[in-house]
Amino acid sequence: MADTENISRINLTQGSSDIATPSYSAVGGQISAELRNPSRRRGGFLELSGGTHATNKDFLRFDTGELGHSGVYAFVSGSYTRNNNWRGPGTNRRYHVDAKLTKSWGEGSHTAVVFTWNTVDESPTRYLSLSQWQQYGRSYNYAGQYTPGSTDYYRQFQYDRTSVMISAPTHFILTNSLSADVTPYYQWMSGSVPSATTLSPGKIYYGNESAGTIDFPTVYDGKAAVAAIAGSNSYNAGFTGNLALHTGINTLRAGYWYGNLNKNSLYDYAPISSNGSIMDGTIRTQSGAVLATKNFHLMQQVNGFYIEDTLSLLDHRLDITAGFKEVLMSRSGTNNIPGATYSWSTNTATPLPRMSVSYKITPQDTVFFNASTGFHAPASDVPYYDAFNMSTGKLAPAAAPI
Repeated sequence: MADTENISRINLTQGSSDIATPSYSAVGGQISAELRNPSRRRGGFLELSGGTHATNKDFLRFDTGELGHSGVYAFVSGSYTRNNNWRGPGTNRRYHVDAKLTKSWGEGSHTAVVFTWNTVDESPTRYLSLSQWQQYGRSYNYAGQYTPGSTDYYRQFQYDRTSVMISAPTHFILTNSLSADVTPYYQWMSGSVPSATTLSPGKIYYGNESAGTIDFPTVYDGKAAVAAIAGSNSYNAGFTGNLALHTGINTLRAGYWYGNLNKNSLYDYAPISSNGSIMDGTIRTQSGAVLATKNFHLMQQVNGFYIEDTLSLLDHRLDITAGFKEVLMSRSGTNNIPGATYSWSTNTATPLPRMSVSYKITPQDTVFFNASTGFHAPASDVPYYDAFNMSTGKLAPAAAPI
């Protein structure tokens, strides 16, 4: 998400989302945010803020003005945000960069390149019940000091995540009645989420195979203190595009959406030192393999074709829209855990019809009716990949799609 200092507009679309939205499950209203355009004048902006719990945010933005005589304008901004948890120990940090470049030409044609980089280092807080709040108040959280062998030390839950998003929305005026919109996009994300746990030496399985003898740096009462690291990295690339024909009271749009998602996940383990710190490196089995509960690759491709027609009547007070979208989705993956099914694949084709009617009673008051369809593919990887009990090596029961 962009820094709020760079958001110029937030749009709320009532009823159903735009048919051109790169989504197959959105059937309700749509909220979208627009990044500000670069200023026409060269200049800078500095904002500093602070508050309780050691909160502070430093924000700096620079506008280039016109670059030469090219008609190109740009800005770049950076920010640093920090705060301590309001409940219990832990510090959260966020580093962020926004940038945008714009160029206009002809009668209404314009393009932009938008870049966002974000990295966070966060210390989560425990969920609590009403009775726990009444008993402990703001002190209820993970422990601030490490007790050997415990699994509630806050530093063992500190996680990090980095993401990059790039898009290039472009609007073309082709003729007086024909226009085109094209937006290529790319998103990359990587991170790891650790949590404290224990393993029983000599009773550990890697998939359906015994992990053998493993030397742990810290063992308390027969239990080895370790950090379970849920790590993943993914990229999502694609584009959306459509042609719009405007003829008096009628607007006809036809478009296409392509999306390509690739995700790698490795859920492995790291040793914990005597002071509770997560040590570098990963725990390996006796044979030298990385001890993991998940090690998979997921691939998804989406092709969406759509057409929509809008009729405006009564001096554009009454709008009647009908549309149709066909989404072709293919998913496949591999699982490198011993004993698991190695590969799988699925293919679906889903028709998504929609319609809406809106009437402007006054410039400020509108009544509307809409009917839209969508489908929900499993958002979790659990239904697709075999999982094993680390204590027995037996296949865990399959989970229902989420």
